[in-house]
Amino acid sequence: MITQLMRGGQRSRVGTLTPREREVLELMAQGHSNLSIATLLVVSGRAVEKHVAAIFTKFDLRAADTDNRRVKAVLAYLADSGSGSGSGSGS
Repeated sequence: MITQLMRGGQRSRVGTLTPREREVLELMAQGHSNLSIATLLVVSGRAVEKHVAAIFTKFDLRAADTDNRRVKAVLAYLADSGSGSGSGSGS
């Protein structure tokens, strides 16, 4: 397994995710709901919920009335990935 490193040699939060968790997070960043993600990945809604919960745990995002963990996870993904991450779409 390849570990992603941030500047200064520090391991990125995105680098701690499994490939499936990364897929789920990428779809979250595109604005998909859990139901939509489940449909796209051909998995159950419960499977998506488990992946999302694992992402929150790995990113140390605890439930709070004042914060939206989903938005914070996407912001962390964007910060770790950088603006020029490139998805290979060729557009």
